[in-house]
Amino acid sequence: MRKLTRLLIAWVVVVTLLVSAADSTALPVVFPATQWVTPLELDFGPVGLGTASPTLKVTITNSGDTPLTGWAGGAVPAPFNASQDCNISGGVLPGHSCHYFFTFSPTVAGVFTATSSSSTNVGPIHIIVHGTGVGAQATYYFRSLDFGNIFTNGTMPGVAATQVVTITNTGLAPLTGWAGGAVPSPFNASQDCNIAGGVLPGHSCHYFFGFSTSTAGTYSATSTSSTNGGDWKTSRSTLGRPSPFRRRSLLNAVVSNPFHPLEFGMNGVVQSFVGGD
Repeated sequence: MRKLTRLLIAWVVVVTLLVSAADSTALPVVFPATQWVTPLELDFGPVGLGTASPTLKVTITNSGDTPLTGWAGGAVPAPFNASQDCNISGGVLPGHSCHYFFTFSPTVAGVFTATSSSSTNVGPIHIIVHGTGVGAQATYYFRSLDFGNIFTNGTMPGVAATQVVTITNTGLAPLTGWAGGAVPSPFNASQDCNIAGGVLPGHSCHYFFGFSTSTAGTYSATSTSSTNGGDWKTSRSTLGRPSPFRRRSLLNAVVSNPFHPLEFGMNGVVQSFVGGD
């Protein structure tokens, strides 16, 4: 019995020594580098022509146990731009993050999409970017252009009150390139739109129209203008007959087809003024 007990004790000691030796030589488990990328898609939304969007960021995190290295690629075509802070000496260490930075700077209107493709020692990274280039968008509203009743005796000119057309830039780029707009006598036109830097988004400018004559008759004219937002035109006419002042001779202007709100590049309804006694 005693001999059996001694054998069991010796066996336990041997097993304990073997286990201890195995533990002293075991290597720790090491996981390779892994990359967590977020987000994988960016949308800049509408951006004005000639301007740059805010920078959008993608974060890449090394969730493994070895450095994240071997960065290559990632470029995007215009009007997008990309940069990064990932390709550093020693790589992105475990538990650390780096970033891709994207901007959008459109020069023409339209919808744009591109893919940034890059790779690391772990594998590929694909990031999709979207953006919309928006130019100047002018909307003009004006009520009936009715020059009302003006008086003339054939010598002293009758002068109608000035009528104002307001043009508002509802786009995302400056409204520039103003040209044209003049009208022949006895109409007259002026404007405060052709300013340095253009009419900024959300701002407005004005066209001023007048009519003055000492000669009764029927008159017609068209004011045609152009901008980087397109062309627009207005037509106007007035009718009168000569008569003495005491008979309230007048040039009467009555709107028959008032303009509706229009955007640049759209055709307007011709505005006609018809009048008489």
